[in-house]
Amino acid sequence: MFLTDVADKTEVIPLKLLVIGDAASGKTSLSFRYVTGGHRQSHILTAGVNFLVKRVEIEYNNRKIPIKATIWDTGGQERFRTLIPAFYQGGKAALILSDVTRPYTLENTETWFQRLREHAGDCPCLLVVNKIDLLEQRQVSDEEIAQHAEKLGIDYFYTSAITEQGVEETFLKLILEGYKYDQLLKTDKNKEEDA
Repeated sequence: MFLTDVADKTEVIPLKLLVIGDAASGKTSLSFRYVTGGHRQSHILTAGVNFLVKRVEIEYNNRKIPIKATIWDTGGQERFRTLIPAFYQGGKAALILSDVTRPYTLENTETWFQRLREHAGDCPCLLVVNKIDLLEQRQVSDEEIAQHAEKLGIDYFYTSAITEQGVEETFLKLILEGYKYDQLLKTDKNKEEDA
């Protein structure tokens, strides 16, 4: 598997990717780091929904596949929860973020996972333990993280928007899983139309 920027304007497969989790877990900073390679200087909470777009090319089954990844992130505050059904609609894969310095954000990923299943079906998702660069402030153990991911039945990744640790790898996995899910949905739809 390989991921690179796509410079030309060839036909691309659009993928809507969701980034969900509690407020201040680093959703926007992580997405911004992936798309721009830079670090956000301000830390203003997302009001409503943000989205970023990155064109990439993945390698799958010995083919290069151009992808237009649209990364949607919503404010994690309670007042934005009414946006959830529209936000999740059409999502092909999701990151569920927690903050390694705030244990309750890991606990709350179960609620985010349930909402994802309710509004986006079985789209693939990954648990992301963010802010891993804050070693001295860490309050969640590797064992707790592994147990939680196992309970949800999903893979987990460690990331830092500050140091860029795990960012590329996490989004590569997300895009690949989103692509495979998208292809599965298209295959199922074609079978239904043929029946």
